[in-house]
This record gives sequence, structure tokens and C-alpha cells, in this order.
Amino acid sequence: MTAEELVVEIKEYVKNIDKTKVYYTLRKLGHRRISDAQIEAVCIFIALQHFGLEIVGTNLFMTFYDKTRTAIHSILHLLGDRGVITLVHGRKNSQLRYVLNPKFTEQYQEQKI
Repeated sequence: MTAEELVVEIKEYVKNIDKTKVYYTLRKLGHRRISDAQIEAVCIFIALQHFGLEIVGTNLFMTFYDKTRTAIHSILHLLGDRGVITLVHGRKNSQLRYVLNPKFTEQYQEQKI
């Protein structure tokens, strides 16, 4: 499988994720004012995790989230503040890397819609 085919397959998987389930998982974790952009970003993390990409850098995330770099950093920062994703500390001067919070993953898998 080529990289382009993998990207297409991941995008297709993102489209098939139940957005309602993501929304109610976020609500169950106490989040309010949940936007479509936040749900889309979380779906991308779920899909990447499904394909074995646990640690997601901003450049990889940009491949699937079709927004400006500023918007991407803003949404990742917001999701980090809300505890949905966790910043992985790495080397100095490297790009930021994130993982889906295990607490969110557990709640998402338990959520029944």
C-alpha cells in the first residue's frame, strides 16, 4: 500500500466514524460548547489510532485536517486544554506531537449510541 492509498483509506475511515458518539463521549467527560471542528479533529485522532499511528505530529494532522496552520494549532491547543489529547514531550526544537488521551479512548469505546 502506498502512502497516498493509506491517506485515502484513513480519510474514508474518518468519514465513517459516528460523530454523535464522539459528541456524547465529549459530553460525558464534561465538555460543553463542542464545535464541529473539535469533533472532526477528534475523529482524525481516532482514525489515526485505528491505523496504528498513536503519536500524531502536527504535520501528519495537517494531512487530514484541511485548515490553516494557525487553526490547526488552535484546535490542538484547545483539545489539549480539555484533556482530549495529550502533548508528548520530545526533543527541543521539534514539532509538537500528541496522543489521544487514554481516558477519552476508554469512554469512547464504552459509549453506546
